[in-house]
Amino acid sequence: MKIRLKLTLLFAGLFAALLLVFSLVIYFSNASQREEEYFKRLRQLAITKTNLLLEAKVQPAVLQVIYENSLNTLPRKKWLSLTRPLTCCTTTRGRSIR
Repeated sequence: MKIRLKLTLLFAGLFAALLLVFSLVIYFSNASQREEEYFKRLRQLAITKTNLLLEAKVQPAVLQVIYENSLNTLPRKKWLSLTRPLTCCTTTRGRSIR
């Protein structure tokens, strides 16, 4: 094997490894940041709904309508039905799966 080919392969391998490492660092840091933001929004949403339900005495049906029409809904979420005895459903923007 010629030295030119060896150097080319070595450079390509090092460049690929470096690119892979940087890509993985960016991916995992972004994934953890997205997860933290999701749970922060979920916690804030739970606090807001609890305050509206318990302190402001908003009816659960009205609260559910407000929540479904909100633009800041989470993409896939679990919720406890407050109208029936503690049933858990998963919804995706208006559709409920039981």
